[in-house]
Amino acid sequence: MATIQVIDKEGKKIEDLNVKDEIFDITVNDQVIYDSVRYFMFKLRSGTASTLIRSEVQGTGAKHHRQKGTGMARAGSARVPHWRGGGVAFGPKPKDFSIKINKKVRKLALRGALSEKLREKKILVVDDFNIETVKTKDFEKMLEKMGKFISVLFVVPEYDEKLFRASRNIAWVSLMTPKYLNVYECLVADHIIFTKSAIQKFQEEAK
Repeated sequence: MATIQVIDKEGKKIEDLNVKDEIFDITVNDQVIYDSVRYFMFKLRSGTASTLIRSEVQGTGAKHHRQKGTGMARAGSARVPHWRGGGVAFGPKPKDFSIKINKKVRKLALRGALSEKLREKKILVVDDFNIETVKTKDFEKMLEKMGKFISVLFVVPEYDEKLFRASRNIAWVSLMTPKYLNVYECLVADHIIFTKSAIQKFQEEAK
């Protein structure tokens, strides 16, 4: 059975926690991970970029100048793309970038990412993670006691106002609940730290 090291806020080991093998000890195909990350990244795209084509640009519809006798090239409209103030040729229009992927595949990819992190010994469980103040510097000092991290994803059982306010100004720290845990965030974070109650909740809800 897979085990994860449980530490206290001082970074001292308390025990080894047994976790489900079907979540933290599996191997998945790279394509599953790739498709799931791609799905997540495309979901982030708003797809609202929009430009005006020549028929949408406001302006007169009259011929710019007479056909002959001016010495200029003939022109039927002042809203053509190659004129200043004209429409945009082949510009972006609102688009839905989202792609479809089975829910089972997304869940499998998340389990695969967590399993890989555990094999790299980059998942920890904190026994108790209650903080007394919302000061960022106090939060950072507590992290320093736990270990040296490049980036950390904290998984807490539910939204905690104090934790959010204490961590929001630290660029390399992310806060998340088990409900919103996804493969992209797991891969981007160097270390993942669960609270003991959060990992129990995650295992109960993961089906």
